[in-house]
Amino acid sequence: WLKQPCLKVAQAQLALKSETVRGSRGSPQPMVKSQREIPAAAVAAALALFALARAESPCGIDSHSCNPDDATGLVQLHRFGGKSVVHSNATECICPPSSGNPNSCCSSKDGAGSNTGDFCGSMFNEHHCGGETPMCCTSNGDAQCCKQGSVCTPDCKSGMSCGCIEPTTAACPSLVSFEAGLACECTCDSCGSLPTVDPEELKAGKAMIITTSKDPAQFMDFKYEPLSAGGTSQMKMELNPDVTVQEILGFGGAFTDATAWHYEKLSTCMKKTFIEQHFGATGLGYTVGRVPMGASDFSRMNYVLDNFTDDYDLEHFCLRDDSATDAPCGTDYKIPAIKAAQDAIHKVSSEGKLKLFVSSWSAPLWFKDQRWSCTVPDTAAIPVCTYDETLPPTVTCSEVIDAPCSDNSIGESCPTTPLHESSIAKFASQPTFLNEQQSRQRRPGKQAPALTAVAKALLKRAREEGRSSEFIKKLERTMDTKNPTPEDPAKNCGGNCYNCGFLRQDDKAQQAWALMFSKFIEAYASQGVDVWGLTVHNEPYATMSEWQAMYYRPEGLASFLAKHLGPLMRKNHPGLKLMFHDDQLNVMKDNVMPFLEDENVAQYIDGVAYHWYLTLESVFENTPPRRVIDMRHAELGGGKDVQTVWQKLQEQSKDKFVLMSEACNGFDITSDKWFGPRPGEWGYGYDYSHDILWQLRNGAAGWTDWNLMLDERGGPNLEGNFVDSPVVFKDADTIYQNPSFFHMAHFSRYVVPGSKQVNMTITCGATKEEFCQAVAFLTPQGHAVVVLTNDEVKAGQLADFDFLVPDLAKGQGKPLTWQITCKSSTVSGEIPWKAIQTVILPCE
Repeated sequence: WLKQPCLKVAQAQLALKSETVRGSRGSPQPMVKSQREIPAAAVAAALALFALARAESPCGIDSHSCNPDDATGLVQLHRFGGKSVVHSNATECICPPSSGNPNSCCSSKDGAGSNTGDFCGSMFNEHHCGGETPMCCTSNGDAQCCKQGSVCTPDCKSGMSCGCIEPTTAACPSLVSFEAGLACECTCDSCGSLPTVDPEELKAGKAMIITTSKDPAQFMDFKYEPLSAGGTSQMKMELNPDVTVQEILGFGGAFTDATAWHYEKLSTCMKKTFIEQHFGATGLGYTVGRVPMGASDFSRMNYVLDNFTDDYDLEHFCLRDDSATDAPCGTDYKIPAIKAAQDAIHKVSSEGKLKLFVSSWSAPLWFKDQRWSCTVPDTAAIPVCTYDETLPPTVTCSEVIDAPCSDNSIGESCPTTPLHESSIAKFASQPTFLNEQQSRQRRPGKQAPALTAVAKALLKRAREEGRSSEFIKKLERTMDTKNPTPEDPAKNCGGNCYNCGFLRQDDKAQQAWALMFSKFIEAYASQGVDVWGLTVHNEPYATMSEWQAMYYRPEGLASFLAKHLGPLMRKNHPGLKLMFHDDQLNVMKDNVMPFLEDENVAQYIDGVAYHWYLTLESVFENTPPRRVIDMRHAELGGGKDVQTVWQKLQEQSKDKFVLMSEACNGFDITSDKWFGPRPGEWGYGYDYSHDILWQLRNGAAGWTDWNLMLDERGGPNLEGNFVDSPVVFKDADTIYQNPSFFHMAHFSRYVVPGSKQVNMTITCGATKEEFCQAVAFLTPQGHAVVVLTNDEVKAGQLADFDFLVPDLAKGQGKPLTWQITCKSSTVSGEIPWKAIQTVILPCE
């Protein structure tokens, strides 16, 4: 009666053991212990046997509790490898947050609950953790004792297999595991320090090689390698430092209300750490910042800086933020973080300055005109709207998000207030702004038709090509049946006119709107913040009304710049950099080049800013805008046009530039998997570095990330447009640094302002020419910096559909040997698969 149940336990364990243990990750991973993929059929059979055994057996799960006479020889059968490892308890067992199976993580016995003992077990093996390996990593099917400071593999929480990953670098002393992958935990007591170049090592004839890789997991590991005479390599790079291209302005991110809200909640120590990690001597080396003028979607409510109707002289201009409906005039909680960044940069270099630029999302309601109509041209990703003064208002302004909100769900708007009951009502004298029909509500999420149109076309093509039913179902889950229509902007706008409408066409309103920029710059200066530049408007052609917006046509944007904004800025703020466009790559050439030919406009264009979103998270790089497949809408890509625009700007002045001004991952609202944050997602890191590399190769003077910090939900965001960010706020004492943080570091820390891209010849011996990807620079110190990647784009809506992904977004799937030569210096090395490297060498 005792032997039979115990035998059933053994049978269940042997059912699992007897199946072939297959690995799905390729070659073994040296830093990952005991990570297995168990066949589903074996798991099902084992679990069924095990459930029966557990119900019938007095032995319970742990066969140690059986009478030895009844279960002789069975004690070891339930362990892979047949051994139970017992450790000294000099250091107590630790159950990290990344472990699974909490009932058997540092328990007094199996199933007794975590942190009650040193037992670390699963259904199929057990250990006693302590001493040099106190960390317990366990799942339902596997368990392992790990060294202190380790984290458990992501599988521990989500699957049968489980293992340990040990901390590997000074840049990331505290690894943390999420479902999507690994990130770094940063606290005042433990936060990484990024590698610093030692000029003496370079003088001694060595090159510095910095590596970030997925398998094994390591962030910013580095070594110094002696220069050599060269040899056989798959990728040979010959630098010509005498032929330079663009000069680098810098890299950075945006000080949004969302970032400021989290920054304000950090402890004093963590505020210093956050700034140091981004702008200080041991951090990313950021020197560029962006700040919204008024609210953006990453605010918690709608607000502007002057709600008094017809106040054309802006006598009631009021600097404020989203902290309250009636936030005190003159306060903006973005400013403390910006000033701290300025100070940190100045400490690194007495000549260092933060290049802070301003962008607007929407003017006050009394500046806007709602007489417009829309069409959907064949090549447009979204509807194209045109101002028409002969029409009645397309939208009646009737509601506003009038109070801070941070608890809305993904894709859901914050609650709105009827406009006549809102804080705006006491300032608005025009009755057209007030309508009593709307009640408080949360609007459902809105769709991005450009991406859903892609999905529909993909589905059609997949069916025509006879793809498998599983593939078809996967694609169906990513698509929506909706195509863009001319009515979408008005429907999405609802009654919230912050989200739609044109800037009024009369000179009086346009001059006042230009004055708003000047007032903002002066207000920031009065609080000790210098503004370096501005963009004429954020995404002026974005008409989907999903969040704050103000529509322009290209000629209208150019007219506002030439007649009002440009002359006023040159008069009041000489030296301020004025950037045109600030919208998508696929329309940049058509919407910029005609005005670079018009001297009346071109004299006020110091630079051209653009966003990355229609590369679809870097899938389509270095191409002209094109239809990916036969489809009605959504030309994608356009990165090649960066070079065309940059060359035209350079013909006019060597001081003119192009700048990537906004990017983020997780913006794909048509896909559950790729909408919102994914802490630890390696693929999001490579999306960034793949785009940065190609934008720099095509002439960009820098690359500006979107939010510097968001929470684990990807917000707050007043429209539920939650996205990913390189840094995640956990609490007042802890932030997480995602892989994208370190991918950024490979550029921003070493390609310092004043560096110049140099001409480089690449001889590629990889399986395809497109798999040899690198960009090279010469720093002001005379060092050559080469950033190279060996990876594939696997994060984003289209990345799962290999037949659509161009070779430039793929790789050869194995390490790549390389050789770099700059004048008399040559160094050789190897970049692992799924890795990014920065190589710094003397060039003399």
